[in-house]
Amino acid sequence: MGVPHHATIDLTEALTYDIVYVASYIAPGTFDAAEVLQLINYVSNGGVIVSRGVSDPDLYALFGISGQTRVNTRNAMTWFTGLGLDEFKYIDQPEEITVSLGGGSYTEYIYSRSYATDGGTAIAEYNDASTAAVLNQSGLGKTYLLGVSFSDVILRNQMDMDFSADRGDLNTYEPTTDTFMLFLRAIYEENVPYATWKHTSTKESKASVIITHDLDSQSGADLMSDFVDLEISYGISANYNICTHYIDDAIDGDYYTMNNAVYQYALTQGHVISSHSVGHFRDWDDETTIPLGAPGNTMATYLPGNNGTTTTGATVYGELEVSRDLLENDLGIDVKTFRSGHLLWNEFQPEVMEALDYKFDSSFSANSTLTNFPYRVLYERSLSAARSDIYEFPMNASDGYSNDDPANVAATWLGILGNNVDNGALTVLLIHPNREYKLDELELFIQGIPEDVKAHNMDAFGEYWSARDAFSYTVSTENNILAITLGDSVALPVHTDVSLVVKDGVNLAGLRVETHMGDGVSYEAVVNDSQDLVLYSFGVD
Repeated sequence: MGVPHHATIDLTEALTYDIVYVASYIAPGTFDAAEVLQLINYVSNGGVIVSRGVSDPDLYALFGISGQTRVNTRNAMTWFTGLGLDEFKYIDQPEEITVSLGGGSYTEYIYSRSYATDGGTAIAEYNDASTAAVLNQSGLGKTYLLGVSFSDVILRNQMDMDFSADRGDLNTYEPTTDTFMLFLRAIYEENVPYATWKHTSTKESKASVIITHDLDSQSGADLMSDFVDLEISYGISANYNICTHYIDDAIDGDYYTMNNAVYQYALTQGHVISSHSVGHFRDWDDETTIPLGAPGNTMATYLPGNNGTTTTGATVYGELEVSRDLLENDLGIDVKTFRSGHLLWNEFQPEVMEALDYKFDSSFSANSTLTNFPYRVLYERSLSAARSDIYEFPMNASDGYSNDDPANVAATWLGILGNNVDNGALTVLLIHPNREYKLDELELFIQGIPEDVKAHNMDAFGEYWSARDAFSYTVSTENNILAITLGDSVALPVHTDVSLVVKDGVNLAGLRVETHMGDGVSYEAVVNDSQDLVLYSFGVD
C-alpha cells in the first residue's frame, strides 16, 4: 500500500511513531506490567495502535473489549460501513463490504477471533454475527482490533491457499485481500496529518490496465496481426505471450517455428513478446510429473510431450529456459515476463524464473489470489516462506466467453476495471487472439477505458513497479510545511512514473523534497480530484 514504515521489535522505539501496527499476536505475558502501562499511556496521549489479535486481559480495556473467542468455522466478514467511518473510504462495493474467508467444500477455515465489546465499537462482524473488529477511543488516541491475522488474509490468499475463499470464476470482481490492505492504509490516511504514500499507478493516473494475449494455437498466430494493428491504432502496447510449441504431441503440432514473421511484426509495432512455455501442459502444477530439472536445455535436447493424458519429459527448467532462449535468439529481444499454460502454478516456478533472469509473472488469476494488486511471490506455498524477487501481476479479466454479445463482454471487463480504478488497483486483461469476434470485444473495451487510466505493457509496468518498490522516504511536518526525505539508497533521477500522494496537500504552507544529505530534489506536482497532491518525476531534469 506504499505507506512509509519502520519495522522494529523494540516497544519504546515503536511508540515514538504516530501509529503502531502490531503484526504479531498479543498473548498474556507478551508485555510485562511496565510495557502494558507504556501502551496505555501512548494511546491516552494521542497514539494509535492497530492490532490483529489480543488475548491478554491486561489490555482488554485499552482495546474496548472484555473477552475473545478463537475458532476456525467462520468463512465471511462484513464491515459496518453504515457507521460512516472515513476508514471505510475504499470499502463501497458489495464484494468489499462482505469479504470471504473460505468456501467450497471446506467446513473449517482460517482461525479467527471474535470479541465481546466493552466500551469499544464493533466495526465488523463474522457470518455467525460475532464481532470481527473493534474501534476504541481511549483518551486522545484510539485502537483498532482485528480478529484475523494479516498473514491469513493477505499472504495466504496471494499464494492461493485460502480454503476456496474465491467467490467466482474469471470475470468476476474479487477484492477480499485488497479490502484489508486498503483498510490498513485508510487508518494511516485518517490519523496522520498530510499522510503521504506511494501511489499504485503511474504518475497522476488513477489506475493502470495491461492488455495481454496468450498465443497457444495456429489460429492465434493467423489473427495476431489484426490484434496488433487494432491496439496500435489506439496507442496501446500489449504483451503477446508466445507458446513455443515446436513439438508434435497429442495436444498440438508445431505452431511456433513457421510464425516468426508475425512475431517480428508485433515487435516493429511496439508490442512486447513474452514466454508462455513450450508445451502448454495441463499438468504443469504436478511437481512429480513436471519436476525442477536442470539448466542447459536446448530445442534439440528438450523434447517433452503429452499423450493426451500425461506429460512426459518435461521440467520447469526446460519449459522456461528453452522458450526464453528461442524467443530471445529468434527475435533479438530480452524476455522478462512469463505466464504458464492454463494459469497453473508449479512450486519451482519462482526459483527457476530468478535463475533464468525473468522478472515478472502473470500465472495467477485475481480470483484465486483475491487481490488485484501486484506482489512478490513466495518461494513456496508456506506462510513462513521467503519472498522471491519475482513480481506477480494477477489476471482479472479474460475471454472466457463463447460468442456472447461483444458489448456484454466488454461491459463485464469494464465493470471490473471500474471497481479497480476506485481502489487504484491494476487490471490485467487476457485475450487469446484466435477469433475475429474478439476484436470487437477488445475495441469496445479499449474505447471504454477512462482517460485517467493508463494502459501499459507488463514489462513497462513491471519496471515501474520494481522502481516503486525500491523507492524509500520519510516524511515530517512542522509549521504546516511538509518535508519528504528520500532514503539513502535512492538514486536520482527516480523512475519518472513513481509518484507520491499527499493527502490534503493543497492545504500545505510549503513542501520540500530533499535527499538524505539535505539537498533539494526537483519534482512535478498536480492536484487530483480529492484535493491531494500527486508528486512525481523526482530529480528529472
